[in-house]
Amino acid sequence: MSCHIPAPRYDGIAAMNARLSIEIISIAGAVLTTLCWLPQVIKAVRDKETGALSLSATAGFTGGVWLWLIYGLAIHDWPLR
Repeated sequence: MSCHIPAPRYDGIAAMNARLSIEIISIAGAVLTTLCWLPQVIKAVRDKETGALSLSATAGFTGGVWLWLIYGLAIHDWPLR
C-alpha cells in the first residue's frame, strides 16, 4: 500500500511557476536543515565551549523544517509531512 497521493495538475505557465516555487521551497529547506548547524560549530570551535547554543543555528533549522513541511504538503508526499 502506497502513501503517495498524486500532486495536483497544472497547465502551461501556471504549471511551470507552481513547480518552480515548489522546487525553490524544497531547495531552501534542504540547504537550511543541512547547513544550519555550521554557525554552532564555528562558535564552538572559536570559543572552545559548547555550553551555549547558537540562536541562528536553531532558527535556521526551524525554518528549514517548516519549508520541508510546506514542500511535503505541496507535493502531497506523506513521508515528508
